[in-house]
Amino acid sequence: MRCGAGARKRLLLIFDKLWAIGRRDGSDLSYIGAMMEAAALLVPHKGIQMLEDHLEWAMDSWSKRYRDDFYQGALTLCEAEKRAGRQLILSLPKRFPLYQESGVYDPEALCQWFARRQNDRQ
Repeated sequence: MRCGAGARKRLLLIFDKLWAIGRRDGSDLSYIGAMMEAAALLVPHKGIQMLEDHLEWAMDSWSKRYRDDFYQGALTLCEAEKRAGRQLILSLPKRFPLYQESGVYDPEALCQWFARRQNDRQ
């Protein structure tokens, strides 16, 4: 995102205030997904932290809508990292189907996984 230093500083301040509002439990997955989408543009490292911290909530959620919203945010984040040409170094749960002991993930593989999860019926 291209903007002046002052505007970027204001956006980051707003982002941090919004992030402080919602991340109490799995019922906040939709909100977290939206914040990951914003982080993909503003502060990718914070989006990566959100993905690491809350992926298990999404995997355990009974709500398809909450999971889909979270997975959409994760997909947007991974697509941004892929466009930037970066590999992702993540600490993800061992039960995550694409888990890598090394912690190094291919953004394209993650993009495909998150996109498929959104197409699941359950």
